[in-house]
Amino acid sequence: MDKKVADIGSIVRFVINGENELTEVKLVEKLNIASENEVSKNSTLGEALMFCHEGDTITVKATEPYKIKIINIVNPFVKQKYLYEIVKPKDEPVLLDNFILADTTNHANYQSTFDEGLITGHAYGKKAKDVYCEGIRVFGWDYSKLDSFCSQKLLYSKNCSKEGYSVWFLPYSNMNNYKNNAVNWIDFINSTFDTIKEVWINLDDRFYNDKDKRITFAKQKNGQYLYLGIFQATEIDDENQCKIYHKLDGNYGC
Repeated sequence: MDKKVADIGSIVRFVINGENELTEVKLVEKLNIASENEVSKNSTLGEALMFCHEGDTITVKATEPYKIKIINIVNPFVKQKYLYEIVKPKDEPVLLDNFILADTTNHANYQSTFDEGLITGHAYGKKAKDVYCEGIRVFGWDYSKLDSFCSQKLLYSKNCSKEGYSVWFLPYSNMNNYKNNAVNWIDFINSTFDTIKEVWINLDDRFYNDKDKRITFAKQKNGQYLYLGIFQATEIDDENQCKIYHKLDGNYGC
């Protein structure tokens, strides 16, 4: 039986730092709180409570961090386990269906040059557009696709390279612990940078129809995009709405 999970509209009861006094709050969407017992999902506490389970102990990273123990959830939100485990706040990477997630350490604190080729685990810039421009200069990537890598775009386009590869940037992943509620999927990179697990919230044609080879970058905590390698979707899990990408090749243009 699935545990109860908190979401907008849930009332969460918890104790702070092991004390006996019970605190009760209602999770709400809005920032302008109408009641002293309401907490916005975008506040520090709200982010910690969203998708929590009964029995969880969570560290709230406020000015002075404190721990809360979830006692009870009223009006819980029921979702399949794979979705609420993904977005549940954790101090350490979570174990999802035996899939070990990459740690979120900054693997590269400097920017490498395209002139030496793309090397797995090296950083190449903080803006997808700038990185793609270097690909145009050095590797002859398709200039007409540049607009796809500007701000507010998907940061992905097909048939960009001379080999016919797509180029793919992941601004939101476990590499930077960034959760964006606006996107339709969540990406997780494993610890050896050879598998990406993409979980979709709402399926559309792109879930099934795109199996192109992708030159792949992911943003890490310091804002730099790391080059991960060339990936391709090789597994589709309809039941769990998951798409698995495996690395076909590492360094590029070396």
